[in-house]
Amino acid sequence: DQPRDPPRTGPGGHGRGHVPYAAGGTWVQDDCRALPQAEVCQVLRDRSWTLRQRFNHALQGEQREITAERRRIAQRLASDC
Repeated sequence: DQPRDPPRTGPGGHGRGHVPYAAGGTWVQDDCRALPQAEVCQVLRDRSWTLRQRFNHALQGEQREITAERRRIAQRLASDC
């Protein structure tokens, strides 16, 4: 037997209609541990770089959010790194 398309149930017989499906997932429980300070600093630098790249393509509202987050990251880098 060949696989069949789902029944057409859209308006006027057009379209595919609703085909139910189940979403699945897996819960993984792992240990929470503090990162070494050098790794924390690198994660902050990487995040700041990513935000810098996104800034030029962001809308004005998002640019304000990016600027605020980059300021917080810069403060954290200045105090902790």
